[in-house]
Amino acid sequence: MTHVCIYRLGAALALAAALLLPVSLANAQSVDWSAAREAGDLADRANIIRPANQPMSALTNVNVPVLLPALSGSVLTRQGGDSGLMLYPRGNLYTASFHYGGVDVSVSGATGAAPATAPDEWTRTEYGQSLNFSRFGAAYVIEVRCSDPARGGNCTSESFIRRIHGQLVVAGGSGL
Repeated sequence: MTHVCIYRLGAALALAAALLLPVSLANAQSVDWSAAREAGDLADRANIIRPANQPMSALTNVNVPVLLPALSGSVLTRQGGDSGLMLYPRGNLYTASFHYGGVDVSVSGATGAAPATAPDEWTRTEYGQSLNFSRFGAAYVIEVRCSDPARGGNCTSESFIRRIHGQLVVAGGSGL
């Protein structure tokens, strides 16, 4: 049940990010699969955190470049869960959720009206923080959540979410 709720929250946030980024239709573009392929070829794919609930082949059903983290350390499906992440591929969007550094993290991507180069937008949220960004003409959001954001640390540290952002690599997508 927890993973379904995380998926729905992440998918809704990814869709909202795709629709709410300040873009005019003239600046919107389709997914740049050539750039995604090039980035995927350069990525350290051996260190990508693998889905625990889906085969990697499930990524071919997603119409957006799937960015997954290549993090060192313990990455779990949930606190106290199995190694890996939970992946929810759904056509024009996906969500990957995992527990890392004592907090819950989700990475979502969606096709839509995303500019080629939009500035990253970091925001504190009621449950932690988020980082919206675009890559390859798609919109993405990283969410960090915890039960007590007042504790600080990885829950609210902008450097933590930016470190995850810097470790995302192209892991798949229908156009690769």
